[in-house]
Amino acid sequence: MMLTAPEVLVVCHKMKPLSQSQTLFELNPLASVWICIENIMLALAAEGLYGCTYTPYQNAGLKEYLGIPIGYEVAAVIPFGYAVQPPAPRIPEDPTARLHVDKW
Repeated sequence: MMLTAPEVLVVCHKMKPLSQSQTLFELNPLASVWICIENIMLALAAEGLYGCTYTPYQNAGLKEYLGIPIGYEVAAVIPFGYAVQPPAPRIPEDPTARLHVDKW
């Protein structure tokens, strides 16, 4: 999908260096950006678009190619577009098969 998607969104964030962070709260941009990514995925689905998230671990080449400024990190790459074929209807899953109350 990555190479054939009509659109690709690269989500970036700026994170304070760990050595300069005095509290865990200062490391929050990573958590916040993933909340944003979740909302992006929900918005895509609401418009009938399909996508997936990809987290590049070695992204120096991507950052250089896109000209992403120093200090910014790539949180995710989201290729997206309309499905070539409509997805098959989903069969609802019985939630009690995965539900555990007070025991496994």
